[in-house]
Amino acid sequence: MPVHLKLPLPGGTILALWRIDEEETPLASLCTVAEQQEAAAFAAPRRRLEYLAWHALLHALLPEAHAAHDPEGGPVLVFPSSGQNTPADIPGGLPHRQNCIRPDTGLHKNARSDNIPFEHTRFGDPLQTGEFAPLRHIGVSHSHGYAAVILSAQPCAVDIEPADSDFSRAARRFISPQEQALQPCALPEALFPALVWCAKEAVYKWVRISGLSLLHDIRITEIHPETTRTNPSGTGFPALETFHRLTVTAAGKTLQLHGFTVEGICCVYGIG
Repeated sequence: MPVHLKLPLPGGTILALWRIDEEETPLASLCTVAEQQEAAAFAAPRRRLEYLAWHALLHALLPEAHAAHDPEGGPVLVFPSSGQNTPADIPGGLPHRQNCIRPDTGLHKNARSDNIPFEHTRFGDPLQTGEFAPLRHIGVSHSHGYAAVILSAQPCAVDIEPADSDFSRAARRFISPQEQALQPCALPEALFPALVWCAKEAVYKWVRISGLSLLHDIRITEIHPETTRTNPSGTGFPALETFHRLTVTAAGKTLQLHGFTVEGICCVYGIG
């Protein structure tokens, strides 16, 4: 379906969700040939759909932009009008990230690709010019039939996960006893691990430092109900619920994140 949720945020930042209702062929028609070729490299149909969905969402939000992966494995924006290489210019398409086991959690995450045939800064910020240069950062997530994209003038990240995901076996790998004690009384017990997981995954992508431990290196220090709420722009979008603000420390930084749920999906994002 088209953009399922569009949330305007401070500083011109845009956060949007796409609910993946399409079959692969119509979804692929919304993407470039290079993106279609890249999606075809995934063996699992679900992964192909998710890859195509977030690229279709990017094109719906910012038709002038394409996406690539930087040497750290994170997504970056590329604007053809600025003279940078576009996906079609890159031999063999864009490098995709294969599934692997992250050592600190034992959970599947994405390996990092380190061979990119065009230049970016160390952390993947492409040199841009033109009308859309202020929206130079992108964050991406996809899970269980949804894709999310955040676009900002500042470093940003987003992570989504079903709010009722069963983390009973994995929680001890990423939630410390101190963090468990932070659970707000008003927050549904089943939602808490999903909120923590999304927050830590967003921070991992945000700081772009490989090898950080979700349990030991990324620590949540505060969780509070959000008093200021942002509503979706336009009409026909689903209602947002259970807003929370989280304070997280990682890599010597203190970061502020915001979380909400929508149609059973937990979403956490950070900007700055």
